Amino acid sequence: MVRLGVTPKALLVDAAERLGIVSVAGTGGFHRVLVPPASDEPFRILRFDATGPKGAVPSLVILPHGDLRRLMSRRPGGARSALAIFRENPIRVILCAETRKIPAGLQAFVERHRMIAAASRFDPHLLQSRLTGLVRERLERTVVYQGGLIEIGGRGLLLTGDSGCGKTTCALCLAKRGARWIADDRVEIVGRRRRLLGRAPRSIRGLVALKTRGVADVTQFVDPQTVKESADIAGVVTLVSPGGGARRETGGGERETILGIDLPRVTVSVPAAGGACGWSVLSTLAPSALAFPIHRPCPFGRTRSEMQGGGSS
Repeated sequence: MVRLGVTPKALLVDAAERLGIVSVAGTGGFHRVLVPPASDEPFRILRFDATGPKGAVPSLVILPHGDLRRLMSRRPGGARSALAIFRENPIRVILCAETRKIPAGLQAFVERHRMIAAASRFDPHLLQSRLTGLVRERLERTVVYQGGLIEIGGRGLLLTGDSGCGKTTCALCLAKRGARWIADDRVEIVGRRRRLLGRAPRSIRGLVALKTRGVADVTQFVDPQTVKESADIAGVVTLVSPGGGARRETGGGERETILGIDLPRVTVSVPAAGGACGWSVLSTLAPSALAFPIHRPCPFGRTRSEMQGGGSS
């Protein structure tokens, strides 16, 4: 349900000064989550000898200036052969240490293979230390939940549950009648002191995944004015399809802890067919800490089945 990680943008752009970044080449996968290996050295300093790189190659490598110079000073064929190791491994970022310029050959390589290269004025060991600290900070403050997010009355409501249980249907139903649409399928949650800010990952912002129509612009179904970039999360609703085992409808006594912050959570059973009606869900929340005012019936009525989600959530 939860995926941890940071993106190359978060490291190379947002934290450029802290890492001494002076230039960046290539933007392939700039906003994709970069998950470092679980070890004390999440990013390796990669050294080359006469035969090529020494040791295993992780998804982000730090290339010392001497090794970079040896690599790029080979004959064109030899340089291409050495660079092939980056293409053959799951590398996304090549961070060149102690330099202000990315060699033209490396720049062309990363652009051709949708990778990223960056130049830093810092030495490899300082870079590795600062990268490790940055990643730990980011991982402690950011999670990605499978689900949707809407906002009602200034309060964000995180919709979770198994795939196909009706999260997208519920969110569309509510957005059609004034709720603010934030995210579908995945929600990126950032801890900010005692607040949890929820938003859609950049790659799916403003999109909705439907079983009947595939991925579409959400403004095809709701007023563009209701689409919002982010919201403070006030509570969690877990939708449960029939046959969900021990999970059953609750009156709001449950709690969900996200990034160390406690939130009220309500579990709601949804119909076996036709998806979850947002108004029915809000009716269930009425006696709980997540109570919202309800004034009108479900706007979709019998057409709810056409609005069923088709994402991974």
